[in-house]
Amino acid sequence: MVYQTEATRQKILDAAELMFIEKGFADTQMKDIAAAINMSRNTLYRYYQDKFDLGFVILVNVLKGQVERSFGYLSDLHKQPESKALDTLKAVFLMMCDEESKQGARFMAEFDAYYSGERLPDDFREALTKAIPKALPGALFDDVIAQGQARGEIRTDLLPRQISAILINAIPVFHRRMLLRQNALIGIDPEEIPSLTPALVQVLIDGLRPVLNLNKET
Repeated sequence: MVYQTEATRQKILDAAELMFIEKGFADTQMKDIAAAINMSRNTLYRYYQDKFDLGFVILVNVLKGQVERSFGYLSDLHKQPESKALDTLKAVFLMMCDEESKQGARFMAEFDAYYSGERLPDDFREALTKAIPKALPGALFDDVIAQGQARGEIRTDLLPRQISAILINAIPVFHRRMLLRQNALIGIDPEEIPSLTPALVQVLIDGLRPVLNLNKET
């Protein structure tokens, strides 16, 4: 009988995450991961039943790290006196796409590229909801946006939760696509790619400013 240890489990996760990033999910097999850490496939399967099981655990760990980091940063900025909602949102989303977040973003890009549509288990959403922290930054984003709307800094034709959903999905997903596609992107030079996510952040932040009623009679 092989006893599972936390150290071995972490060794598997670290090796698998790097391999998924470098080779992608399609070209990474359980036997490759086992060989990379000098482990038999039988032993590896005692820890994780298949590639999706292994990838899902890494995904949860990446998401937990991102949630904790973004929640903490957003909370700290929001507590500062005279903080401006748009400046706070811009700073947090730039942080979410910085160099420290790059490995996690690359992993999520590879995971999303492979596990989509019919490849995703029916209970994926339920399992992910149970696994990630309950204290999600979404509610805090809503508070920041609502306060910005009350102070006249942010447009009011959208609900705070709608604006949160747009930002939380648009910016990280765009960033991951830039990392995943890179030289395969059409119509853009590779050296321009690093500037695109910050540009998107700025465009979206500018789009949150109050909408002028151009039809208002003067």
